[in-house]
Amino acid sequence: MYDSAVLETSHSTALWFRNIMQSMSRPGLLVPIHGSIVDVPAGFADIPAILAVTLADFQTPVWLAPDLNTQAVAKFIRFETGAALCAEPGLATFVFVNTSDAAGVLDQLSTGTHEYPDRAATLIILTNGFDVGQKVEFSGPGIKNCVTVQVADTGQDFWTSLQSINSGYPTGIDVIFAGRDAVLSSPRSTKISLRDGD
Repeated sequence: MYDSAVLETSHSTALWFRNIMQSMSRPGLLVPIHGSIVDVPAGFADIPAILAVTLADFQTPVWLAPDLNTQAVAKFIRFETGAALCAEPGLATFVFVNTSDAAGVLDQLSTGTHEYPDRAATLIILTNGFDVGQKVEFSGPGIKNCVTVQVADTGQDFWTSLQSINSGYPTGIDVIFAGRDAVLSSPRSTKISLRDGD
């Protein structure tokens, strides 16, 4: 007989995975994430914790920005996912940062190669919301025409750098913005245009 708590966690993880995949297949769409994880450490939050538990495993090294890399968060990542923690962001499959660190870390991440584009890193950015910040337009696969996106505390420098890095698709960086109760994704296949004057 299975433990009910294990079954509940398994069900939640499957639902979270579907939501995350919906976000990646529909760039710019704000996808709500319901539920929470018990004992998320201070300095982290439910949505990034859900992303870590759902996506990371022993084969996917994780890097935490210095302001997230507390003993409690590091222990949570190792225990809940089995993932090793990297000393350098360029070695990681999943990279967790706050918006304040996002622009500075972009050029350090793995962008994969044309032979192995799946080796590109996924950058997970903790954000306070999706209603302020530099306005950008997404277009490309999964988007009808274009969609306007805003992410709090992301400025022109961040979007210009991401635009440049992902111009060599299929190489590039996949980005997931983790809000308080939703995620928004910008896969490396997405074309980014900055809105003039915004």
